Amino acid sequence: MGIKGNHQPTDFLKRKREIGTVLKLIFVTIMVSVFSHFGGPSLMFAGAKGVLEMEASLISDYKTMTTADYWDRFDLLAPAFKTKLKTVLSDKRTHAYPFDRLRKHITVVTSADRKLRIFSWDEKTGGTAHQMTGIAQFTPPGLSGDVRVADLEYEDENGPIDDVIYYEIHDIQSNSHPYYLTFGWGTFGGGAHFKMIRAFRITDHGLTFKDPIFKYKGKICSEIILQASRADPIYLQYIAERQTIEFDELRIPQSYKSIGRNIARPTGVKVRLKFDGELFKALRP
Repeated sequence: MGIKGNHQPTDFLKRKREIGTVLKLIFVTIMVSVFSHFGGPSLMFAGAKGVLEMEASLISDYKTMTTADYWDRFDLLAPAFKTKLKTVLSDKRTHAYPFDRLRKHITVVTSADRKLRIFSWDEKTGGTAHQMTGIAQFTPPGLSGDVRVADLEYEDENGPIDDVIYYEIHDIQSNSHPYYLTFGWGTFGGGAHFKMIRAFRITDHGLTFKDPIFKYKGKICSEIILQASRADPIYLQYIAERQTIEFDELRIPQSYKSIGRNIARPTGVKVRLKFDGELFKALRP
């Protein structure tokens, strides 16, 4: 009896501890589920102090840049911010990090397959022309979890348009490889603004947008620029279920031409380009 009596409290306490452990595990599981729902990937990085600190530093630098004297922004702070962001995005720890706080200050768009992410912003160094710039972070083929960065600003002034805020991205599967259809916005001043349609592709050699996958106005091209008066919003939409790009037809009114004002306006007609596996081309009624 004595031996049995001595074991009863021990078994009871052991069972009590087991129940407590189970309850704690249930509580932790519930809390992780709740925080994951509201915080998404942020929770995964709660312990990544270095990444959080890098994001905070970027936000501080961006605020300093945008509130500084014009020439300080142009000569020093804008290039320094861009260099730091490129360095941060080259760190593979940032591959899945959402940058939720930074995206309150700059534009960040991510492809559905999460292999391409574009950061773009207004450096506020171009006056009415708006000096935009951007950096792409992408996953090289066959290197899941690794990252590369590409500067979307070009030294050649006669090169492709690079003063762009990329505000939308859509995954497109062609007959041979994925494309990332992007929409961008910008303005060169002079009372005009533009929207741009451009498709990126990740290759073994890096990131390219030079594939001619659009057929517009009878020509095969790698991008489409829609420029109009700032007084006119430019309608541009991607209809995913139809794989169709829809936008305003723009033409310079004769009355504008007679006074030498070469700015287009919407005609009221919608242009539709449907993807056929190789090209986005005019959709016939």
